[in-house]
Amino acid sequence: IKDDLELVLIEKNTLSPVSSTLKPIFIIDEPMAVYRKRIKLHGGSFSAKSKEWLYEGFQVCDGVDMEGNVFEVRYKKN
Repeated sequence: IKDDLELVLIEKNTLSPVSSTLKPIFIIDEPMAVYRKRIKLHGGSFSAKSKEWLYEGFQVCDGVDMEGNVFEVRYKKN
C-alpha cells in the first residue's frame, strides 16, 4: 500500500506579544512614516499613529516584528 501522507505540526504562540518583559529601543534617523512602510513590507507593524507619544524630545511608537516581538522606535523631533 502506498501512502502519500504528510504530517504538519503547527505551534501556536500562546503568549501575547505585549506580555514580553523586554522591549528593545531603536533610535531611528528618518521620520516614523518611512519606517511604517518598511516594517509593513517585511511582515511587521507599528501601533496606530494615534498611539504615538512624545518623550524627552522624541516621537515614540511601539512595533511588532514578523515573529511577534515587541520593540520601540524613537525619532528625534527638531
